[in-house]
Amino acid sequence: MTEIEKATIRELRTRGLGMQAIADNTGMSRDQVRYFLRKEGLGGAVGNTAEGRICMECGRTLIHTDGKRKRRFCSDSCRMKWWNRRRNTRRSKSMKELACPVCGQIFWAYGASHRRFCSTECYLAWRRERHDGRKAEE
Repeated sequence: MTEIEKATIRELRTRGLGMQAIADNTGMSRDQVRYFLRKEGLGGAVGNTAEGRICMECGRTLIHTDGKRKRRFCSDSCRMKWWNRRRNTRRSKSMKELACPVCGQIFWAYGASHRRFCSTECYLAWRRERHDGRKAEE
């Protein structure tokens, strides 16, 4: 591993990139990158640096308040940019594709959601229909 490659790996890690992303950028194997980062004391979770944690979106150093949860982002705008960029990648793991029984529209429900309807309007229409059907039977 050359000094230029080592400097590149250090720079990418301080920006908050993970080991696989660094390996992809440098053309090395993930294990080579991991070995070097551990030897340099830069291993561990993404966002950690030797000095402290950095913003997962922009790479700024974060300042923490003792006794509080560790921050991952420097601002709400960075947090929203990061999550919005990854919204579609999360869909494959934690989102379910469902069809509304009232209008037939396809919609996405997050995680172990028990949603059945695409909107409040469809739910209320279903309830009115069900309630009117019970009154007619009586």
